Amino acid sequence: MKRTVLAGVVAAAAVGVWMIRNRPLAVGNYDFAYRDAEYLGPGQKLGGRAYVPPGARNHARLLVYLHGNNDGRQMHSGMGATDTTYDLRKIVPADTIVAAPSQTRNASGAGLWSGWNLDAFVDAVEVATGAAIDRSNVILMGHSGAGCNAKGGLLAPLGTIKPRLAAVVDVCAGPAFGNAFGKLGEQVPVRVFYQTGSWPRDFAGFQTALRGRAPLEKIATPPGESPHSAIVPIVARRVLG
Repeated sequence: MKRTVLAGVVAAAAVGVWMIRNRPLAVGNYDFAYRDAEYLGPGQKLGGRAYVPPGARNHARLLVYLHGNNDGRQMHSGMGATDTTYDLRKIVPADTIVAAPSQTRNASGAGLWSGWNLDAFVDAVEVATGAAIDRSNVILMGHSGAGCNAKGGLLAPLGTIKPRLAAVVDVCAGPAFGNAFGKLGEQVPVRVFYQTGSWPRDFAGFQTALRGRAPLEKIATPPGESPHSAIVPIVARRVLG
């Protein structure tokens, strides 16, 4: 009798966990504070934005996007701002939440994403959306200047969350960054994407310094579009499958 009761309790608990993980989430944007005092300019607030697509369920995959240089001081770049031709909210499939912080203060080059902390950002996404993120299924994608800070952004130290993939998109190149992204590739899977239609860089030195620790993939972008911007949605679709 005791075994039967125990089995019933275990089965009920398993059903409860399944229901929590598969609970549908409310669709839409969720704006929230993330290091606003440090990253945002005067009068700006709620720099973080998460988007829950139709069909998303609890325990979802998460795409975290770090935008590049933001000279126009736009909030939510790549997530509805007018400074980009792409909107990642229109790209993510139903099983994936996309979230991105904003930086409008000191938002270029080596000053971009100093102090970035993936663990803290995912915590903030969970609070804002009410979703339990699948922390074993986090993709970190950074564009341009997000890979130009040797100690921040894509190259910030990792905590407990180890991304399933770090997608490095058209960032600073050369031997120093090749070595840095190679070291990141020793911790988590890394794929480096680039284009040569704009922004000349030392890709030979970059690739040599990678030493095979991360693949370097050249992307052909559509004619008539800015290659540096057009590469982002192409990579997003690739890494999200």
